[in-house]
Amino acid sequence: PQGRIVDSNDAAGKMMGRPAASMIGRLAEDAWPEVAMLLQYSDANATTYVEFSIGEGNERRTYDVAFGPVRGDGGTLVGRLEETQQQLIQSEKLAAIGQLVSGVAHELNNPLTVVMGYTEMLRGGIAKPEDLDRILESLNSETRRAIDIVQGLLTFSRPSPPYRENISINEVVHRSLKLWSVQPGANDV
Repeated sequence: PQGRIVDSNDAAGKMMGRPAASMIGRLAEDAWPEVAMLLQYSDANATTYVEFSIGEGNERRTYDVAFGPVRGDGGTLVGRLEETQQQLIQSEKLAAIGQLVSGVAHELNNPLTVVMGYTEMLRGGIAKPEDLDRILESLNSETRRAIDIVQGLLTFSRPSPPYRENISINEVVHRSLKLWSVQPGANDV
């Protein structure tokens, strides 16, 4: 109730650029003035949702913050709770997608160009009958490749609960190299 921080986590420390534990016991307005200012305009008895940004250029990060009341025995207001970790994780995943877009667009363009080329050959009657099986197999393979790329992006971009599964390290390395291969300078890796 006095505006002092009583608990903090690593995600908050990362956002503030200092160890989370160093904030405990400090006044919110001293520890993190940007957030403390937002608290002034929020209702202490209800959850308030706020979006704010910190940093400049490529370092700029936008956060969705929820401030909610913390009640003690008998329902007495004892403080405010701020939750941002899940939004931070999702925000960082989306930022990573933004950085991959040009490479992925190139990677997706390759199978689509093959599909378009073979389709034009078939439409124009240029393809020889004896090449039809090979062309159809290539169309199927390149279409599957494009679908896998899109599916991978969708899986990466959606929030999902953590889970465990057995994986093939070789398969993970091969998939990673496929994505990396479209980046400039990848031939030297």
